[in-house]
Amino acid sequence: MQRKKCFYIFILQISLLFFQSSDAFATHFSKDTLFSHRYSNYTKLLSPEKLYLHTDKTQYAVGDTIWFKGYLLNNSFTSDYPESNYLYVELIIYPFTKEPFSGAIQEEAQMLKRIKVKRREGILQGYIPIDDDCVTGSAILRGYTYWNLNQPYEYVSYKNITILNPIKDKYFAELKEKNERTPEIYLSIGMQSPFKAKEKPRDLSCVFLPESGRYIVGKRCAIGIKSIDETGFGLQVTGTVYDKSGAEVTSFSTNEYGFAKIFLTPSSSEELYTAKISDDRGLEKIIKLPKVETQGVVISMQRRGANLISEISSSSDYNKDSLQFLLCNGTEIFYSEPVSKVEKLAIPVSNMAVGINNAIVVDSRGNILAKRPFFVMPTRLDSVKLTTNKERYGKRDMVRGKITLSRPVAGDFSISVTDDELSPYDSSSSNILTHMLLGSELKGYLENPSQYFNKDIPMSEREESLDMLLITQGWEYYDLPKILKGEYASPKYGREYIQSVAGQVKRSIFRKKKESRISFVAPKINFAAMGDLDEEGYFELKDIDFPDSTQFIVNATDIDGKNKRSFYPTVFDDTFAGEVDYIRPPKNRITYSPKVAEVLTNRYYNNGGTQSYTLNTITVYGKKKLIPGLSPISELLFNPSDVREKKDILLYSKYDVDLLTYLIDTYNLKWTVRNGHRIIYTNVVTTPSSRMQGVNRFEVVPVIYVNGRKSNVSELEGYMLNEIEAVAFISHHRAASYSSLFSEAEIRYSRSIVLVKTKLRTISFETRNITSGIPLGWQKPKYFYSPQYDVKKKNTVETDSRSTIYWNPSLGLNEVGEASFKFYTSDGSANYTVVIEGITADGEYVFSKHKIERE
Repeated sequence: MQRKKCFYIFILQISLLFFQSSDAFATHFSKDTLFSHRYSNYTKLLSPEKLYLHTDKTQYAVGDTIWFKGYLLNNSFTSDYPESNYLYVELIIYPFTKEPFSGAIQEEAQMLKRIKVKRREGILQGYIPIDDDCVTGSAILRGYTYWNLNQPYEYVSYKNITILNPIKDKYFAELKEKNERTPEIYLSIGMQSPFKAKEKPRDLSCVFLPESGRYIVGKRCAIGIKSIDETGFGLQVTGTVYDKSGAEVTSFSTNEYGFAKIFLTPSSSEELYTAKISDDRGLEKIIKLPKVETQGVVISMQRRGANLISEISSSSDYNKDSLQFLLCNGTEIFYSEPVSKVEKLAIPVSNMAVGINNAIVVDSRGNILAKRPFFVMPTRLDSVKLTTNKERYGKRDMVRGKITLSRPVAGDFSISVTDDELSPYDSSSSNILTHMLLGSELKGYLENPSQYFNKDIPMSEREESLDMLLITQGWEYYDLPKILKGEYASPKYGREYIQSVAGQVKRSIFRKKKESRISFVAPKINFAAMGDLDEEGYFELKDIDFPDSTQFIVNATDIDGKNKRSFYPTVFDDTFAGEVDYIRPPKNRITYSPKVAEVLTNRYYNNGGTQSYTLNTITVYGKKKLIPGLSPISELLFNPSDVREKKDILLYSKYDVDLLTYLIDTYNLKWTVRNGHRIIYTNVVTTPSSRMQGVNRFEVVPVIYVNGRKSNVSELEGYMLNEIEAVAFISHHRAASYSSLFSEAEIRYSRSIVLVKTKLRTISFETRNITSGIPLGWQKPKYFYSPQYDVKKKNTVETDSRSTIYWNPSLGLNEVGEASFKFYTSDGSANYTVVIEGITADGEYVFSKHKIERE
């Protein structure tokens, strides 16, 4: 039972029980009232939280820091609960690795960093440093609250960012020029050998989706089309649709993002439609369209001026008086009528809630027979005017800026200023407007979302593009069938307003009893407390404020405080979002100039970076490493190809692999079974024996050291990989450094060496009643540094090559919609991009982009 972070859950469950039991009184409600009642209570009690991360930029280099601010809101305006106070943010990178067991080389998602952000003065802000392990490519920055874990992980907020590593890129180019073909050398830096690289085979895929879920005989229906290439991005194709006789029915051409729409009126349930599609690369495919149905309901929608014209068609076996037509948004069902009264309806959109809405037809039991999403565009988009004290700026000039909203209203805003050469703005990325109104509620990747809100594109074109998007990618943010039937369960994860530490105490033979007391000690924060268990042995330490890396020591004793009995306390692990297969831009789209590479490299080393790679004439290695505690000989440097550390071991850990299997697979060792135990060995030796026995044959096993202590090869069998900190394998021809530790026999048979460093274990004779845990605590705050230059001494400081010039996550607008800021320019000469994002006091999303000219 997961009891962690469940503050306010008990109240919520009582509310849900009351809400669900109210269905027993359904006879007192009409069907439309009952559906509205269920929907309203869901949005009040269980509304998801929507998160947008504003980052200082979208392109980073190793040694940079990602600065971000989280804008967190309930999806429903009528939610009974405030938003969570804690935010989890993760940086996921994709280096090339060798897949365990199969040996396949592929990009592997790795969690580089996870932090927890605490709300401070109403703001959720944090930072993530980018370390040397990154390679040039796309990465994912995603964020969520504990409450978000009740939703499918596909809805966790994320954004694509780009990371550059010019040091590794230069090393890669030198390897390629030297014609180095050893794959392991490239893999040691997370890259793929250019001589072994295989491009994804070209492919295209296309889906045809009826606008409200199905199409039926005799009813005209719009069919949405979405085509993608082998990378998952939209692909422009042309196609022709044929009926079962081979006659052409209609043709189409998708736009650059792969969207199109056609109309079909099936004449028979025996009709079978196929489409022949092709792209400009010469690829062709034949695709079957969905099957025509004889029974069902179809909602057709078309925009006519300021109205949406809705037409409902149904087969003859449905009683239209028993069907209900509903219109809903993220907060409420705002319209409900029997289908018989609204078979054709003009829906004015000017006064409707902005964003994604749904038209639904349901039967008397709440079964959804047709669902048609549609988008309501904002009638007014607040704009921001930026004024500065000069038209152009030189090096280390002071910039005084003022932003003014298009109307007098206060707001919570953030601002970033970036160098156009070192970190160019990505116009295809999401912003607070596109994400909150659109992207946060759609599954799949949303390409160039800003196009839908670009005032330079005619409104009619944007509305048509949005309609094709919603037909194909749909709206599944709420599980509407369960909501309308009242079948949803209580949430598993609560809103996190306070921190807690939870766990369970068991006795021998796994009995759970309230027979002990529990005590907590956290030396880092000078905390100590005692408490009781519940009947099942669970405990929870609530309302405790602790930063990251805080260790909690938990001791379970008898009721009288003595350790007479054996208790086994456990601190529950934190729960985080699971893996998602994100679509990321291909690496060949990432380019930067030699000048940018030079600036970024110099800046990296000037800031204390130590990343280094060298070339030899025959064999190429990275910089030798010192791994404390791994070798019995202190200060011994290892070749990187010999050592596997945390980031390497992590790839295997999720497969529940033991240490021996890892060594065998990683270092290509041989193994056999001796006396019931697996034994690894490097080669086989034969020695003369008597004439009766011929020769002796035995396997030469490596010399084993565990935590610097000489061990036996059979002892390795007991370790799982998640217990290991680092391992090294040194073959016999490079083991000269250890010759003083070898016996004569070991020297005679040219033994190799296996070194193992395990994770720290605390050894005590009285640990059975004690455990400890280090739950993820909040990140200690750190603030963006912007230098203050004295004009008289502007040339006495080292080169200023910042790519983020200014970042302020708490730029509050006053009641007249104004705010001021100032910063100094860098030594570069490129223009600056200013991005301003935020939410006004009355809930409007604001995004604005400006330029600052340089001399």
